[in-house]
Amino acid sequence: MDESLRAGIYVRVSRKEQASDEHFSIPAQLRETRKFIKGKGWIVVETYIDKGYTGRNDRRPQFRRMMADFKAGRIDVVVVHKLDRFSRSIFDILKYWKALQEEYDTSFASATERFDFTTPEGKLQFHIMAAFAQWYSENLSRETIKGKKERALSGKYNGVLPFGYVKDERGEAVIEPYEAEGVRIAFEAYATGNYSDGQVADLLNRHKYITRHNRQWTKDSVRDFLRNAFYTGQTKYHGELLPGNHEAIITQELFDKCQRVRRSRRSCPRSHTPKLRTYLLNTILRCAGCGRKLRAQNSSDYRYYREMSHARKLPCPLTGNHGVRAEVFEEQLGRIFSAFQLPEDWQQDIQDEITSQSERQLIIEQRERIERKLARVARMYRDLVIDSEQYQRDRDQLQTELKALVIPEEEELAEAGIYLEDISELWDEATLEEQRDIGRLILNEVYCDVQEARLTTLVPKPIFRLFFDRHPMLKETEEGRFDILYSGMESTVPQEATVMT
Repeated sequence: MDESLRAGIYVRVSRKEQASDEHFSIPAQLRETRKFIKGKGWIVVETYIDKGYTGRNDRRPQFRRMMADFKAGRIDVVVVHKLDRFSRSIFDILKYWKALQEEYDTSFASATERFDFTTPEGKLQFHIMAAFAQWYSENLSRETIKGKKERALSGKYNGVLPFGYVKDERGEAVIEPYEAEGVRIAFEAYATGNYSDGQVADLLNRHKYITRHNRQWTKDSVRDFLRNAFYTGQTKYHGELLPGNHEAIITQELFDKCQRVRRSRRSCPRSHTPKLRTYLLNTILRCAGCGRKLRAQNSSDYRYYREMSHARKLPCPLTGNHGVRAEVFEEQLGRIFSAFQLPEDWQQDIQDEITSQSERQLIIEQRERIERKLARVARMYRDLVIDSEQYQRDRDQLQTELKALVIPEEEELAEAGIYLEDISELWDEATLEEQRDIGRLILNEVYCDVQEARLTTLVPKPIFRLFFDRHPMLKETEEGRFDILYSGMESTVPQEATVMT
């Protein structure tokens, strides 16, 4: 390791430690760590101080800022006063050490203990501890799986108890009377065959029942709810139903009747099949405020895109309860495609893009780093370090980043350019279904402001990104994203008919 490493100092005190004037105060930690760094000949480039935060988890603002700086390559080594300042969780310590060393090429040292991974001896020590971390992780996974199986065999539930049940003082599942009545209402209504999942959701919402996530019921949440055999007094493990030691809310007969109704609806065609409508932006339209996808909806006369955060009781800075007429957003996208006109020298742009070897190597390195992160997130989920919600959020974000990192080839770029060269004429002649297919071919995501009834940002697929840079209505704001400029562009759709609340 180079002797002039860029060092970041991390110090922490809990609320309890703040109240007592002990030797691990902030000034004392800073004094010892700076003395250690000076003796090493390193350079202090940043200091991270978390005051009043426990070391039993990593939910600390300065700790997270420090990890972000590691990922960005701003720091070569992190220095702490003592190991417990970094974390009091041995699993977190081993997990982050492994990431620092292998993922970010960053090292670790303690000013007062024999942990210095910048030396040859320290590197050997690291590999021994990393092997222990791997064993610890795998053993934890085995023990957790074994524990879950034992719980299921003994009639206990794994995971969060479903709506209708709560834990008593012994941790056992017991019926919550108010919610249990909602369970009976839902199953009895569906068993009649006169209610769909969506209608059952409306029924529960009218009775003021809310889900365990403090949201209104939807057809999706009701569908899973009505298939949960836990309500009959059973538990499930790997698809096998086992006797539970909790009290049933509904009878097996009522549950089976609901499943027969569901099967009959799958096998029997509807007497009247509503006409399917085409939505140009379905699956790619997102809210500019929260990033969530908009839902395509019909009314008797119109097609709408609706932002659903309000209905789901989720936070969003832009939404109220807005639906925007589909043709409003579709007309705006049409004006952008109709205004496409590639410059005469667009082939030269391709040559310039291809000959940038340093850029290509950077993309390769970025892809490899993200693929390692994806593998690490999958291991953390498998080992129960993170829950499924956190795993899906991290995985989706990393996969989105990976999709954007495409190494362009000359032939592919040329085909993309030829396609876009005639896109304005092609768009004007295309049917709505054909326009939908064109949009999905070219765009990864489209963002909108539902309150203003305007598209705000386009995210083209990487192979088309080069050609969006010169579009007169677009301005590149960050990697792969283009803001839409509306100056002088008036809509032909009447504004008073755009937004539905």
